[in-house]
This record gives sequence, structure tokens and C-alpha cells, in this order.
Amino acid sequence: LVEAGTTQPIVREPGDVCQRNSQGDLVFRVHNQGALDAPASITRVFFGCPNPSLAPCTGPTQVDVATPALPGFSGVQLTVAIPNSCFNTSTNKCDFKIGVDAGEAVTEANEANNTAAGACGPFIL
Repeated sequence: LVEAGTTQPIVREPGDVCQRNSQGDLVFRVHNQGALDAPASITRVFFGCPNPSLAPCTGPTQVDVATPALPGFSGVQLTVAIPNSCFNTSTNKCDFKIGVDAGEAVTEANEANNTAAGACGPFIL
């Protein structure tokens, strides 16, 4: 399950699922909702590329994050740098989609809760 929440200071935009740490990275929590231990897996984040003529990208940027094995009912915070090419020059927003267990390494009772999506605005210190 992808969920909000962390122990680090987070910058959160009102009304959005975007959470960022003090460096401007996307921060999210992956949680094992079941009683059984989950093996290590991959969490995949896709960042949009809204301005391919202005930014150095040819399509969505895929970032794979190693997700450690999770004992039952536990979670882990993951952090991913947001590529500059993701920000739309008209809206200053970066659209992203998070998919847990991208390689389908974990046998689950509920596969429907493995994704979340949102948008982050520019990072201001």
C-alpha cells in the first residue's frame, strides 16, 4: 500500500498527495497491510515529461526504488528525486504515479491498493 506519512519534516501542498522532504525529493511510505512478511520488491515511480521540446526527456521518466522486505503490518519510507524535466512550464506542476511491487514479487490478497498518483508544484525553500 502506498500511503502518506513519515518521520521526516515534509512539505505538503494543500489538497494534493505530494509530500516532499527539505531537499525537494518526493517522499512516500509503502506499507504491508497483511500479517505475512513480504519479500523485497521494486517500487516504480513514473514522472511526466510535459515539455519534451524544452526539457531533456523523450517520455515519462521511470525511477525504480529497491523496497526492502517488510514484516507483516510494517512499512518503510522511500525517497525519490524529482527530475526537473517533469515540471510543466505552464502550470509548474509535476505529475507522478507510484506503483508498488512493480515486478510482482509479492503474493497479495489485494493488488488494487498498489498505486497512487499526484502532482507536485515547484519547491521553494
